[in-house]
Amino acid sequence: MKRTLLISLFALAGLVASAQTNETKNARVHAFVGSLNGIEWGNEYGYFGGGFGLSAGMGKHWALNTEFGFYGRDIKNGSGYIDRNVFDMRGSVDFYFSRAFRGFYVGAFMGYTNVKSTVYEGANPIASPNSFVPMGFQLGFSAPITNRLDLNLKTAVGSQPGGPGALTFNAGIGYRF
Repeated sequence: MKRTLLISLFALAGLVASAQTNETKNARVHAFVGSLNGIEWGNEYGYFGGGFGLSAGMGKHWALNTEFGFYGRDIKNGSGYIDRNVFDMRGSVDFYFSRAFRGFYVGAFMGYTNVKSTVYEGANPIASPNSFVPMGFQLGFSAPITNRLDLNLKTAVGSQPGGPGALTFNAGIGYRF
């Protein structure tokens, strides 16, 4: 299952890298910071971090997007603490109401999320999923700063059917080429 997801995400990344049409020659590399909040993880902690992504315009209103995020948190527990790290990768298709990389957009995504917990100094384990495959929707806004730089704000919610999920909030800067 993991191999299939990785192959699918790398194929999407390859499409993003080569997806240039005569109508829209926009591609964007972006970095972001934000938070990831678990849904049905057995706890209600927020995790903070950032990541990077690559997007490609597919016509006037559509864009393919792939992102890799890294989030973490130290959770105090009893006499010790738990170091929890979350790796989140996603592929999405976004529809921009104005034109690609301008204004409001909605999208659908699928990804893979891996959660690694390490217990230190006598802390008690806290429940969380080890990994899951979220599917969901996102809503965002992209505004130009200069003719090459843009500001991107996004919120997304997704879950594995009948299982855990995550709510993310990200803010980032993108470079279009």
